[in-house]
Amino acid sequence: MVTRGDAAAWSPACDAYFARFASGVYDTFNHLQLILPADRAHVVADRGDLVIGHAGVDGIEFCFRKGMPGVHAWYGIECEHRLVARDLDDLLRRWNDRSLTL
Repeated sequence: MVTRGDAAAWSPACDAYFARFASGVYDTFNHLQLILPADRAHVVADRGDLVIGHAGVDGIEFCFRKGMPGVHAWYGIECEHRLVARDLDDLLRRWNDRSLTL
């Protein structure tokens, strides 16, 4: 479990996560825990990631990266990050209107 204090290295990107999304976001249409509850968020130290969600396909994880703005997707198969949203509100908007391509 990552606490808000533990996540200071990912601030300010993670501030909204702990303030507004700490309970997570479940996508009922896709039967997917899109944004993880704070007690399931975790750090992947070798990548410098705070993982806060999953896309539900191909092991793609949504994360904050140390020192970088926005929400990124980690593509485990390709071992690369891609910026996918300005912030969590943008991620949810794009996910829900199906404009987010992964």
